[in-house]
Amino acid sequence: MKFFLRHIFIFPISLRIGVRPRISCGHFPGRGGRMQAEKRKIIFLLSFCSLFVLVAWPAAGRVGFFEGNSDTERPGQGSVWTAQVVSLADGDSFQVRRSGKTLRVRLHGIDSPELRQSYGRAALQAARHLLAGREVVLQTVSRDSYGRVVALVWADGRLVNREMVRCGAAWMYPHFCKFPSLCGEWARLQDEARSARLGLWQEPDPAPPWAWRKMHPRERW
Repeated sequence: MKFFLRHIFIFPISLRIGVRPRISCGHFPGRGGRMQAEKRKIIFLLSFCSLFVLVAWPAAGRVGFFEGNSDTERPGQGSVWTAQVVSLADGDSFQVRRSGKTLRVRLHGIDSPELRQSYGRAALQAARHLLAGREVVLQTVSRDSYGRVVALVWADGRLVNREMVRCGAAWMYPHFCKFPSLCGEWARLQDEARSARLGLWQEPDPAPPWAWRKMHPRERW
């Protein structure tokens, strides 16, 4: 009888109240010694790769694509640098503090639901779980039309761009994803998240943010 009442009365009440969508990106390690070791490893590897490309591809040096480990206020393309996350705007945009200056950052190659979309707030919470208050390693890719640094971002040794796609908090952004190997992996992870109905893929037919923005041109995102 208790089982019957539980399913007849309690379950419908939970449906009427509703549960805010949540996206879990899994456990993220703390900020201790492991983070410092991972950060040093990432900086070394990225610096080595940047140097290799400069030697193998002189044209890149001529157009100023790589500028090394810059400590300037506005890091150049290809530079590898560290900063402290101070706030998040949505699932793919946040602010960092560096050398006393605040910079706006956009995660490269992915697109999270806008805050007014389904799962927009959940994607923001997933990004907070990965980034809030953390010291991160960034590799600048470009700057967008809003003046934001577009970057690959590592936190505690994990590529945040990748993690957001893996846990169903973002799409791989085909039009703006510049690295074929990464984009291919992220597309595969997106398919896996869709098959597992993780995060935003719990919706039967979620609208990609770039399509949603076209349908809502006057919205403030």
